[in-house]
Amino acid sequence: MSSRQFRWGIIGTGKIAHDFVTALSYLPDAEVVAVGSRTQQSADKFSSEHGIARAYASHEAVADDPQVDIVYISTFHPFHVQGARACLSKGKAVVVEKPLTLNATEATELIELARSNKVFLMEAMWTRYYPASYKIRELIKSTLGDIKGVQVSFGFVDPGVPRLTQPELGGGALLDIGVYPLAFISNVFGGVAPSRVSAIGDLNALGTDDNVAINLAYGAGHLAQAYVSLHAQLANEALVYGTNGSIRIAAPFWTPTKFTLHLNDQPPQTFELPLPELKPGDKFNFINSVGLHYEAAYAQRALAEGRTESDVLSLDESLIIMRTMDEIRRQLGVVYPGEK
Repeated sequence: MSSRQFRWGIIGTGKIAHDFVTALSYLPDAEVVAVGSRTQQSADKFSSEHGIARAYASHEAVADDPQVDIVYISTFHPFHVQGARACLSKGKAVVVEKPLTLNATEATELIELARSNKVFLMEAMWTRYYPASYKIRELIKSTLGDIKGVQVSFGFVDPGVPRLTQPELGGGALLDIGVYPLAFISNVFGGVAPSRVSAIGDLNALGTDDNVAINLAYGAGHLAQAYVSLHAQLANEALVYGTNGSIRIAAPFWTPTKFTLHLNDQPPQTFELPLPELKPGDKFNFINSVGLHYEAAYAQRALAEGRTESDVLSLDESLIIMRTMDEIRRQLGVVYPGEK
């Protein structure tokens, strides 16, 4: 924990923004001082619910607020670039919900802007910052030997949430949940681009993807599979196979608290790294959302140390993942409004 107090601004007032702000209350050196939404009514409601001093009817106003040190952007995918651009242009550090942007072209723009302005930018892939994730990475590097395969699934039955399917909101299984398996696989194989990408899937009547099966290769003998669905409750586990053994990460793998190490010819070892106990009255919309405070704490440490990007998920790796998703969408035939 830093002795400095970090003043957060929030862009977007949806469910994940609620969870993020609630999770920030678990960091004594974090304070939310401003929120911006598309309407004053929405901003006022959110600020009242969370005790935030200033509420704005635009994203740009948060970027202009001199009392804000760092901004969390939680809008729908197509609007990430607009909010992040405004903040980075004003020298504000930015943490953007995953996926970083709608496509690699937008991601490249933000990365170049952040680097030219020497401003902190990070994709909010919260999985990377869980204590269990650090332990899993350590075991993969030190214990499993040569990694031969990874299998990951993430799926649930869509309850009818518009943002999951509507193209104007960046809908589809791939961008909403597929980014988690892809980021996990990328982490296992060192953040490099896959040498081969192959995908098949089903599109709905709106032209976005409901089910996607993905095969990736990372050179000869290093393979990965991911399956994501908005129509089936999947195992939601991750498995990593190496020459010395394997690791199975229990559901939900994207907020890991329990995993099992199976070394060849040895009894399995189970590791549990539980989340903090919830404070009385705290409620979250999504499973294990209190763990959002891990990525926020990391971002604050990075700022305190004068860094401009994460060394756990670099901007170069975020761009590689974005390009991989672009290629998968190309193979599926998913095109969003405004894309050529």
